Amino acid sequence: MKIHQNDDGEIVTEHERSTKRPHIEKYFETEPTPSTSSHSQQSSGIEVNQDKWLTKLKYGFEDDINEVQDVEEVELIEFGLPRQVYIRIDYFDVLDEASFRRRFRLSRECVHHLLAQIEHMLEFPHNLNKSVSPINQLLITLRLYSTGGHLQTIADFGGMHVSTVSRIVKRVSEAIAGLYRNYITFPNDIDGLRKIQQDFYDIASFPRVCGAIDCTHIKVESPGDSGYPCNNYLLTPLLHPATEAEQLYNESHIRTRNCIERCFGVLKRRFPILAYGCRLKINSTLTIIVATSILHNMAIQMGDVEPPILPAELDEHELNVLIENGQIPEMIPNNLLDNNRNIVRQQMIQYFFTFINNY
Repeated sequence: MKIHQNDDGEIVTEHERSTKRPHIEKYFETEPTPSTSSHSQQSSGIEVNQDKWLTKLKYGFEDDINEVQDVEEVELIEFGLPRQVYIRIDYFDVLDEASFRRRFRLSRECVHHLLAQIEHMLEFPHNLNKSVSPINQLLITLRLYSTGGHLQTIADFGGMHVSTVSRIVKRVSEAIAGLYRNYITFPNDIDGLRKIQQDFYDIASFPRVCGAIDCTHIKVESPGDSGYPCNNYLLTPLLHPATEAEQLYNESHIRTRNCIERCFGVLKRRFPILAYGCRLKINSTLTIIVATSILHNMAIQMGDVEPPILPAELDEHELNVLIENGQIPEMIPNNLLDNNRNIVRQQMIQYFFTFINNY
């Protein structure tokens, strides 16, 4: 039994096709094929009466108004749907630097630097079926990071099918996330560590700090944590400061930690997908979070500190509201208040902030 697909995408059998469109069959007559014929065309025992068919096309009848469309349907059944050829714009070369940064959130120099590190993971072994080049794969992924739009919108922007965009985003995000050891690290030398401690101390005189930790909401289906436990290596603010030294400790802690909240804001302004939410599968979303963090650090290393202005299709006020709502208020779970874990904090308050307060 032969299976066909009609113009509406419905799957029909050979019998259903012949019964649903009998008006086609009346022009294709099965007759004994003569040994010689000057007015007909022979093909596999089926003779097409061309004279009758041409007469119908020339003069027409009221009950046969879809004859030309019927011919197109027959051609689709015989030869299949025509192949769709997409037109792709070379955004890397045609855009000026300001327009490029606005659309892809990174400088052209930074994108070129990134491409050199992951290009070998994006190349195809051949150029059949007009395969997407590594630079276009990277740009289409950055465009998704830059807008948080639907895959169909990104596909239209890049001149490719939506399924192709889905595969590209997954491949490129995994390639970028694989660079995390080079861009998401603590300093591994004494001089680098001391410099970071000095930079934190210059903010609000909080000593011996080498990093700040906080949370931000990203729209994914994942459980969140309401706070961090105080530990010998992780200092949290006091829930109820009682003395002037404890109050000074809290003030210094808040001012010092504020840099991580600003960092989240800059990160989400550079890659708004983190504020608007990612509509991909959870594993792909987690990979994108790592990838965008790597790109943010890479941009800073190359001198591109502040994110560019937003694309025209995004509303700045709306984005700011989303970023503000993504901040998680400081909460210290009661079951994590263990005095044995507070020794370092108590010593710091006693020997450092008490001294500063008395001084």
